Amino acid sequence: MYAVETDAETVEQVTALPTSALPSYAELMALLEVAPWSGESYNAMAEARRSTSSSKTDVA
Repeated sequence: MYAVETDAETVEQVTALPTSALPSYAELMALLEVAPWSGESYNAMAEARRSTSSSKTDVA
């Protein structure tokens, strides 16, 4: 199992969340600890956006 650590800046942002969002945030943290490989990686998504945006500029 992995451990997900929250840095000080993120803690400030989490404390600003509405109370109703905290259970969903807790579920997300638990999922990341148990199955961090679930879903597409952030880097893969960023690369897909870059290639999509560059192909749009090539068409013009």
